[in-house]
Amino acid sequence: MRALAPYLAVVLALGCGGFENAPLLTGKLRGQVEGADAAAGLVAVMGKQHLRARIEAGGAFELTEVPVGTQELFVVASKSRAARLSVEVRGGRYTELGAIATTAAAFAEVRVAASGGQRLKGATLSVEATPYQGLSLSDSGEARVGPLPAGCYRFEAAVPGLRSASAEACLSAGEDREVLLAVTAPDPSSPGGCAVTGCQEGLTCAADGSCVECLTSQQCGNGLSCEQGKCVGSLPACVACTADWQCGQGKCLALDSGELACVEPCGDSGICSVSGFVCLEGGCVPNPAQLGGCYAYNAVGSPCSSDGACRSRGLLNGVCALSACTFECSETVECPEGSSCGDRGGRKVCVRD
Repeated sequence: MRALAPYLAVVLALGCGGFENAPLLTGKLRGQVEGADAAAGLVAVMGKQHLRARIEAGGAFELTEVPVGTQELFVVASKSRAARLSVEVRGGRYTELGAIATTAAAFAEVRVAASGGQRLKGATLSVEATPYQGLSLSDSGEARVGPLPAGCYRFEAAVPGLRSASAEACLSAGEDREVLLAVTAPDPSSPGGCAVTGCQEGLTCAADGSCVECLTSQQCGNGLSCEQGKCVGSLPACVACTADWQCGQGKCLALDSGELACVEPCGDSGICSVSGFVCLEGGCVPNPAQLGGCYAYNAVGSPCSSDGACRSRGLLNGVCALSACTFECSETVECPEGSSCGDRGGRKVCVRD
């Protein structure tokens, strides 16, 4: 009996886990994705980006070494179809999933903005737990991500020299949704701030690593002075601006023409103090019956050779009178500031004083 003792010890050791159990900790998945395009098709295990497989012609796929238990599959059938599904993986064998139906894919229009005005060069975007990792963002901080199966996702942006940012969004099948992320600067762990990243167009880098509008008043436009990195002042209505603090009591707003210009309030009175403006939605804007925005307002009196040349500058009923762009009027209040309604060639038009 003593001779059997070493043998029994070995058997007991094997029975208590002394051999390799790894094959029982993982399993294999097989299935067929309906409507799949082999050129774009992909199946991955969410949260385990290394576990992925291409979809073969006809829609078949196979995944191996998938951890046992409940897993979620991320399925891209084509450039416009996708699906997410939960599966139960059994150890040491194949789990047959059969036919997998897909729905219209969703897309995320991601926009990343730097609150400090720093450039976004080298920025990347990842969608947590999905195959979309380290996607390059444009220098303006934009990327279109998809196709995505319907579901909820966490979007994460990383920008050299800035703090990272994240946002969560739930997308429905076929939805095209905007996702906004804001990164802040500077990152204490990345000294240098804008000295490393640079600044967005129109801004300059200050000594503390932040991006500012100006360092001296010479960098500001006429009528503005540099105060604490901002060009401040009280620009007249319809003068181009970049921020409210340049417009005195008014606001820097985008007009229908797409221009950013100072717009003065007209308040409860509904009356504009500046000639040529009318009150619309609480703000004084160039009379839209005659002028297509501030560009047209400022074009009155500009040189011309024909009526068409004036109308191309936004004067809706523009005429070229004595080689200057203008329009017909009945009284001076209709004309831009610095003009009056006068007689030219037998008709009354706005004439620069």
